[in-house]
Amino acid sequence: MDWEDLLTRLVGTPDSTLHARVQWDEGEVSSFPFMGPYYQWGPGPRRVKVDEEGQHRPATLEVWRHGRKVRVEEDGHPSYITDGTRAWDFREDVSRPVLLTSETVSYPGAMVYSGEAQWLVLPPPAAYWSDEDMQADGPVEEDSVEGRKSWSFVISGVRVWIDQASLHVLALQFDGSTYREKLVDPEIGQSLDDDLFTWNGPVVSAREQQKARGREKERKKLEQTRHNRQWFVDNVVESESDLESLPVTLDLTPTAVPRRNDVTGEFLAFGDNLRLSRRLPNTDIRYEEHADAHRWSAQGYKWQLYLFDEVTLGREGIQEVWNQLHPGEPVTDYRPPGQ
Repeated sequence: MDWEDLLTRLVGTPDSTLHARVQWDEGEVSSFPFMGPYYQWGPGPRRVKVDEEGQHRPATLEVWRHGRKVRVEEDGHPSYITDGTRAWDFREDVSRPVLLTSETVSYPGAMVYSGEAQWLVLPPPAAYWSDEDMQADGPVEEDSVEGRKSWSFVISGVRVWIDQASLHVLALQFDGSTYREKLVDPEIGQSLDDDLFTWNGPVVSAREQQKARGREKERKKLEQTRHNRQWFVDNVVESESDLESLPVTLDLTPTAVPRRNDVTGEFLAFGDNLRLSRRLPNTDIRYEEHADAHRWSAQGYKWQLYLFDEVTLGREGIQEVWNQLHPGEPVTDYRPPGQ
């Protein structure tokens, strides 16, 4: 079989049905660079589960495919199902999958299977190989996998075995390595029930999933805040009320003064975590009051101190700032952030 002739046959999705299990052979596993949810062409990482005794063991992966219809199960439970137009993703909840449709995903590839053995589940990327700069490394050879005649060749550093009769990918192995993933006991061309490729149970929409993830992220953030606060109570202060006035040192040194007037003394300065300005009441300098800043008057100027990164100053803190900026000078018209 000539490489160019085989490449022409590989374009598209195999029509024959497929049912098989996935097996990962022992060997040194290379790194798996991911682009989004997908990894590069070749064998993928082993799917490993932790059993009741805490031991790691390979998971059982089973695949059914008929054209664009796909079903993948992990240890007897659905992981991914598509009928060719809709997809159900069970990875977060085996009883309530996320329903994906062309109207609910941000890009069509989001509906495509991504996970272990993805290049045994998906059609071979013939469009990628058809680039004129992409050529097989060596001749196409005849071989067999699981008793089925196959074509074998190396491309992009991966040896691939493709079933001669159906053009399904049967096995993948990094060239020069013993690590391989393959289909075990493949049943090709047998009748498959269409019910395998659909789901009639409860589902979660993609929008509901996004909202749930947002709520979970916020819950974890609040939980971490409570955990950190409790750690301080248990290990640093005598009571929780002490946290409300816990003194800390904050560096408010400006590192840049992009606007200044050496005659009037007005300026706008920035630091790593602050913006500080001083202006005359009737200034010509373009100026914007910030409602979340500390604002006050002293020395005939209007001052404004805005702190980044949710840093806050209590009354004692702002008093210390005044003592450093204009010691001994009376302060009037003080407005804390939000007032």
